[in-house]
Amino acid sequence: MTATKKIGIWLDHSTAYLTEFTASTPFTQIVMNEFTHQSKINTMRKSEQTMHQKEQHEQHEFYHAIKNKINTYTDILIIGPTNAKAELVNYLKEDHHFDAINIITKPADNMSIQEQQQYIHYFFQLHSNGAAVEPITP
Repeated sequence: MTATKKIGIWLDHSTAYLTEFTASTPFTQIVMNEFTHQSKINTMRKSEQTMHQKEQHEQHEFYHAIKNKINTYTDILIIGPTNAKAELVNYLKEDHHFDAINIITKPADNMSIQEQQQYIHYFFQLHSNGAAVEPITP
């Protein structure tokens, strides 16, 4: 039997904070979406369709970067204030590797990194004590 590896992700459309659940001091890694407001303005000067295509491409790359960092985990908690949680879950479900991974989404407001770490630690601590956790699908 393999050991469980748990990670929590606070996510919106521009930033992902990845915090591994460990017994030691938590470490949070940041992944940024490269499609910035300035990129949007520069691309819109060309055309709205070009801007939309570039935005979709950058969002896909953002989710791909997150996927590459979390593909070894067995339990994933995704929290955040936007529908980016559901978009990421849908993106992950396209890869059948994630079929066997427990993915849970929860709404959450903006939080400091310390608040995210505490929330993720508390969530996994509570649910590792045998409490039933149902995966939430968008």
